[in-house]
Amino acid sequence: MATSSFSTARRSPITAMASCDPDLDHDRHERLEKHVVRGKIAAPSDMDPAALLERIDQVIAAQEGSCQLYSPDLCEAAGLAERAAIDRRRFDLLMRN
Repeated sequence: MATSSFSTARRSPITAMASCDPDLDHDRHERLEKHVVRGKIAAPSDMDPAALLERIDQVIAAQEGSCQLYSPDLCEAAGLAERAAIDRRRFDLLMRN
């Protein structure tokens, strides 16, 4: 007899609560307005990609509001493969929704 390894008892309490909480506004994401700008980042050819990314991160952190930059190619060039993968997923989510 085959058995399944999936069990709702194995889900984390946070996941279980999130999927069952009737007080959560699950439609909130539908009402968010997104302003997506696509373009290129220009920098001197001799500038280190990690230094450029650090400067961009500093400027964005100083901004009021919720400005975000996703640049997976710059992250890869800076040697940040994990951040590049996260940026790529986030960018793809923005562009598909």
